[in-house]
Amino acid sequence: MHKQLPQGPALTQASELQARWAAPLAYVLAAAALWGVLHLHLISALFAGMLVFLLVHAAAPLFGRRISGRRGRLLATGILAVLV
Repeated sequence: MHKQLPQGPALTQASELQARWAAPLAYVLAAAALWGVLHLHLISALFAGMLVFLLVHAAAPLFGRRISGRRGRLLATGILAVLV
């Protein structure tokens, strides 16, 4: 039912192919996303999303002392959503 993953030299060739194309493809996708944000006038939404991400990331360790990692992030997100 499942295909066998390549092993040995075939795995090395696949890894080399991924390494060769991953970084340039990531740059192209990031440039396209940035162009789309600028073209569609979504820069304020981008900054708002980055701010929410930063606040959740900063608040999660405060809750993480008493609550497990994932639950702490969820609690931080929930509190931030209620405050906004």
